[in-house]
Amino acid sequence: MAMGRKLEGWWGRWFGGGARVTRRGWDGWQSAFPPADGGDRQVDPLTELRHTAYSCASLNAAVCASYPPRLFALVGTGQRLGFATRKLRPEALERLAWPGGGIPEGVEVRQVDDHPLLELLARVNPEQDAQELWELTTLHQECLGSAFWLLEGDGPVPETIWVLPPDRVTPMRQAEGYGTTGYAVRGATGAVPLGVDEVIHFRYPDPRDCYTWA
Repeated sequence: MAMGRKLEGWWGRWFGGGARVTRRGWDGWQSAFPPADGGDRQVDPLTELRHTAYSCASLNAAVCASYPPRLFALVGTGQRLGFATRKLRPEALERLAWPGGGIPEGVEVRQVDDHPLLELLARVNPEQDAQELWELTTLHQECLGSAFWLLEGDGPVPETIWVLPPDRVTPMRQAEGYGTTGYAVRGATGAVPLGVDEVIHFRYPDPRDCYTWA
């Protein structure tokens, strides 16, 4: 379990040397779940690597989910949006990336503090909260390269967001061209078609499929 001990050491350095899972450290974690047949647990290098990769992905997802989303708006100087906003300090503006290398003249950036989109991202759906939404979204991308949100609601801002299992979602491609025409979600009763306006697809670049992550 050399890789496991390394991960344990990294965790201790990052978080101030917190208590270990068991008295025996990572090996103790291993012994906490003995095999059903009562024999010794032997972990091959590939399995150890998978466990380590998942632990790193899970840790990264939890950290990413700890940062709440922020909403910004480009408005004309002195323009009112109808939502609570505040002007950004110069140092905050420098941390933001702008297409074309800068902010257009006559336009200012304001952070939006009150908006239906922020409320949606906070409440998510009746079963999940914002922490779980962002943690699952990041974890799906880390492990499978893609994450999918199902949006429900007829208004300009959806009423709920549901995280779809990425291994059950297939983007549907145009017969000619590279665009996505919809999505098919495999369920117990067969595939359920969804429109492109019902799904948000987050994906990491895939050299094997540059457009739809088939």
